Amino acid sequence: MNNHSSSNLIVMETIPSNCAYAENHLQQTLEQLAYLSAINAGIVDADAGKLTCLETVKAKWLSR
Repeated sequence: MNNHSSSNLIVMETIPSNCAYAENHLQQTLEQLAYLSAINAGIVDADAGKLTCLETVKAKWLSR
């Protein structure tokens, strides 16, 4: 008899065994993680008052 309570269950996403599919899924997940990390870093900077003037950014891009 199984005595595991529902709080001890682990739910995992199942990725099909197709290697190319799994590699693509992993790459997408890593890209999403990098994107979310960059957003979080930007929020931390904004909360700390480290903001850049839009005119400064425009001038930098136009000078290239």
